[in-house]
Amino acid sequence: MSIPRIGGKVRLRVLFAAIFVLSVFVFKTSTRAAENSFVELAAACDSAKAEFRPLTAADLDPIKAELAAAVKRLDERLTAAGPTGEPWRKYLHWNALQEELAREGAPQRETLLEVYRQFTAGEEGLNLVWFVEVQRALRQYLRVAGTIGNADASKIYAQNLDRLAAALKAYSVKPTADDALIISESLRGLKADRQAPGLEQAVVQLFRLPNLYVDIDEDVVNAALAEEVDETAPLEDCILGTSIQGTTHTVGRASAKLAESNRFSIIDTYLMATAYSDTVGRNGPVCIYSNGTTCIGAIKRLWIDENGLFSHPASSHAVTNTCINDIQSIKGRKFVERIAWKKAGKQLPKAECIASRRAEARVNERIDERADKALAEANEKFQQKIRRPLVERKLFPEDVKFTSGERSMHVRSMQAGTSLIAAPSLPPEAEKADMTVRIHESMVNNYALDALGGMTIRQEQAEKAIIDTFGELPEKMKNAANEEPWGITFAKRQPISVTFADDGFKVTIHGEKFYRGAEPHDAMDVTAIYKIEKTAEGFKAVRQGDLQIFPPGFDVAGEQQLSAKITATRNLLKNRFGKVFEPEIVLKSFALKDKLEKVGKFEPTQFVCRDGWLVLAWKRVPAEKK
Repeated sequence: MSIPRIGGKVRLRVLFAAIFVLSVFVFKTSTRAAENSFVELAAACDSAKAEFRPLTAADLDPIKAELAAAVKRLDERLTAAGPTGEPWRKYLHWNALQEELAREGAPQRETLLEVYRQFTAGEEGLNLVWFVEVQRALRQYLRVAGTIGNADASKIYAQNLDRLAAALKAYSVKPTADDALIISESLRGLKADRQAPGLEQAVVQLFRLPNLYVDIDEDVVNAALAEEVDETAPLEDCILGTSIQGTTHTVGRASAKLAESNRFSIIDTYLMATAYSDTVGRNGPVCIYSNGTTCIGAIKRLWIDENGLFSHPASSHAVTNTCINDIQSIKGRKFVERIAWKKAGKQLPKAECIASRRAEARVNERIDERADKALAEANEKFQQKIRRPLVERKLFPEDVKFTSGERSMHVRSMQAGTSLIAAPSLPPEAEKADMTVRIHESMVNNYALDALGGMTIRQEQAEKAIIDTFGELPEKMKNAANEEPWGITFAKRQPISVTFADDGFKVTIHGEKFYRGAEPHDAMDVTAIYKIEKTAEGFKAVRQGDLQIFPPGFDVAGEQQLSAKITATRNLLKNRFGKVFEPEIVLKSFALKDKLEKVGKFEPTQFVCRDGWLVLAWKRVPAEKK
C-alpha cells in the first residue's frame, strides 16, 4: 500500500503549523523555567539561613590588604598630580587613614567613618577610579569590621535573606525597578558579609543578560562609508628603463559590506575604479606618447571591538591596458623611431604587467593612508570622549560584544557595576528597521547608581557635560535672566530610577539636597510618569498629570500634611523640573552630523516600553544628492 503524497501547499501549512506550535511551546517553557528559577531561589533563601558563618579577624585581613593596595594606588596618583595632590590628602584625612592601616588589631571605627564620609561627600573628582576603589574597599572594611563580634549579625543576615526572597517572588510576578533594587542590595549584603556565596552567585546569574542591544543595518554602514571617487593626480614612474611622466584621472566608487563574525563587527570596504592615464615616456633618444586604462578592484577589512576600530592592510588587483599613440625621435631620425616601435611592441605586455603591479601598490598605499588617518581620528575621539572617561570612573560596561551578520552589525552590552545585576530576560523583538536600540531599565539605573550616587552636581558642570556631548545646550535647560544657578546632591542608594512598562515609563530623581544658588533645600523625590502614544505624525510620550514631588517615604494617600517650607521647595522644583519633564515629549527624526550627514535622516518607526525594556527603531531616509 502506497502512502499518498501531500501536496506542496498542504506541506507548507503543516510545516508552518508545526513551527508555530513549537515556538509557542518553547516560549511558554522558557517563561515557566524563568519563573521557577525565581521561586526556587526564593525558597533557597530560607534554607540558606542555616549557612550563616560568624566572621572573625581572619576574614578582615584580606580586606585590609585590598584597602591598603587601593590606598597605595591613590597615593601614587596624587603624587603624580604634583601640588594638586596635597589638598586632596588634607581633605581625605590622609594621615589618619595611614595610621589606621598601620594599626594592629581592631580598627578605630569612628576615625574610619570620618574618612569614609570624606570619600563619599560627592565632590567633583571623587568619582574617579582611584578614589572609588578606596571608597569601596573602605566601605567593605568597615562593614566586615562592624560585623565581627556583632551579636545581631545572624539576625541581620536572616532579615536580608527574607527581604531577598520577598523581592524575588514579587519580581517573578511583575518586574519593577524597586524590587530589582532590593534584590541588588541584598546580594551586595551577602557578598560584603561573605555569606551564602552559592546562593548569591545563583541569583546574580539570573540577571546576567545584556541590558543594551544596538542593531544597525548594512545599508546604514554602506551609506556612511560609500563615496564617489574622482581624483586627478600627477604620475611619475620608470618602467623597463623608460622614465614616465603625466597625469592619471581615477573615477569609481567606494562601498562597504558586512562580513559574518561572532567576535567583532567586520566591515569590508571595496573600491571599484578605473584610472585613465595620459603620459609621455622618455627612453634614450625617443619620446613615447601613450594613454592607459587601469581597472582596479581593492578591499580593506575593518573590525570593531570594545577597544576601538582596527584594520588590515588594503589588498587590490589591477589590470592595465596601454595604447601607444606615437613615438618620436628627439633628433627626428625615422630609423630610430622604427626600431623603437618594434622594441615597444615586444615590451608592451611586460610593461603593462609592471604598470598593473605598480598601480596596485599605489592604490594600497593611498587606501591605507586615508583609512589609517580616519581610524586614528575616530579612535582618538572614542578613547578621549567615551572609553577613557568611563574607565576612569569605573563606568565602562563589564561586557561589550561587537558582532556582525550578513546584513547587520550588532552591539551587546551588560552594565551591572556596583548593582551586580543586569537584565533577567531577553529583549522584545524589534520591528524590521535600519537601526534599533533596546535598553533594559537596569542599564539606566545601574549607570546612575555608579555615576551619580551621592554626587553633588552644579548647573555649570551639567551644562558643560551636555555641551561636550551634544554640542549645544537645549533651550529648556537654560536659566532665565534673573534665575539663580541650581544644584543637586543625588541620593546614594538610588539617585535615579527608571521603569519601562505598560506602554510607558516612569522616571524618579531622588535628591538628598537641592540648591538654588547657595541656599540648600531638603530631600525630595521628583517623579514623572509618561504614556506612549502613536499619532499620524509619529510617536510622543504624554505626561500623566503633574510632576509628583514629595519627601522620601511620604505617604501620598495618607493624611500627612506638608509644611510651608516643603511646599515652597515643591514649587521651586516644579518650575525647575517642569522644563525637563515637559507635558509631551515628541520622538523626532534626527540626522547625524559632520561627515556622517550624508547618511540621511532617521525617522522613528517604533517606540515601545514593556517588561522593563525600552525599544526604539528608526528607518533611514537617504540624503538628497546635491
